[in-house]
Amino acid sequence: FFFYLFFFNMSGSSSSSSSSKKSNEERIKEYNFDYDFSDEDQVFIIDEDDYKEENITLNENENDIPKEKTSSSNNTTEQLIKGINDNLIEVSENAYDFYIPSSIRRVSAKDINSFIFLRDYVSKNIPVIITDLIDSWPALKKWNISYLKEKLKNTEVTVSITPNGRADSIVDDKYFVEPIEEKMNFVEFVDKFQEGANKPGAPVLYIQYQNGNLSSEFHELLEDIEIKNTLNFASEAFDQIEPDAINLWMGGKNSVSSIHKDFYENIYAVIAGKKYFTLIPPTDFHLLYEKNYKKAKFMNSKHDSSLFGIGTSNPPELVPWISVDPDFPDRNKYPLFSKSKPLRFAVESGEVLYLPSLFYHQVGQGQDDEGKTIAVNFWYDMSFSQNYLLFSLIENMSKLSRNFGKRENDSNNDNSSTNNNNNNN
Repeated sequence: FFFYLFFFNMSGSSSSSSSSKKSNEERIKEYNFDYDFSDEDQVFIIDEDDYKEENITLNENENDIPKEKTSSSNNTTEQLIKGINDNLIEVSENAYDFYIPSSIRRVSAKDINSFIFLRDYVSKNIPVIITDLIDSWPALKKWNISYLKEKLKNTEVTVSITPNGRADSIVDDKYFVEPIEEKMNFVEFVDKFQEGANKPGAPVLYIQYQNGNLSSEFHELLEDIEIKNTLNFASEAFDQIEPDAINLWMGGKNSVSSIHKDFYENIYAVIAGKKYFTLIPPTDFHLLYEKNYKKAKFMNSKHDSSLFGIGTSNPPELVPWISVDPDFPDRNKYPLFSKSKPLRFAVESGEVLYLPSLFYHQVGQGQDDEGKTIAVNFWYDMSFSQNYLLFSLIENMSKLSRNFGKRENDSNNDNSSTNNNNNNN
């Protein structure tokens, strides 16, 4: 179960300066993203008393790249850390030089077959947008609000609810916070998310239940997509008869995911609106400052639906997650991120993105005239081959480097304290 730690009013004012806010919005407009970040700077005040007696080490500074020291006794460790860091940065730079594209490529479905798809994209772990692939899907024409309400009027669906549209995200640089998940009738979901879309302070509702929800909760819509006729090339390339899971995603412009990776090959089809993707290759792991966060969850106040709280898990759990927000990076805190070159693009309605396994991605929404965004994605099990082994090596070497650095910093601090005590005596 979860402890209540605090509540905040969603309509509360932001604590950040207007100049910072304007800068953030201008940066997003460079890519024509139509996010609504009205609540992005909400201040969270969290009571940590629950954790004072828990035997948990967050290593909150484990991602700080150690500064060079002058003590001769530490030269060997310093050289080891510097050598690992330099080589990891070089791997990232070489990936951009040798194979990571500087812009997303679009190819027509008529120019794709299983051999070309496997040779040019899957084997190289390179994303691509495929056009004309789902032109025959009835969903592209049928899935308007009135049709969906009628088709799903008796259907109960799982809905994620957050105060700011950011589910599964980092709060206060200490907590990995999951959304509220609530079962409700589909018609109620549509009415609530449309009502709150342009209402400041309203909860943000989003359908993102990922355990094959198209089959389990939206099976009435399966007749509107043609899996076998359109995805044969993918099934052959991945050597799988059918996808492991098919998921439906639906919401409005206020929902934005945090940067994360999946252990799946992802075929992502946009049905309505558009999706804004920020992609970062797995070779950039060292630049993303992954660390452990306390697992928590948004919780509703029983007395006021405009109030949300955060509860931490009991017993406490830790979740490894990326610290950097690629849209609003703190370059002073995360200096190595400046070496990353995120790939940003929009996937339009009727287009399909191949998102390779292990690629870090952040996804925002661009809504259509009815204020909705809908996508269907197909997850295929990834092959644990050379791409995975390379990523594992980069990940392990990065963690090794930072653990060495942290130990050196701790050792130096201990020695400094001992010397100060001796001098005082």
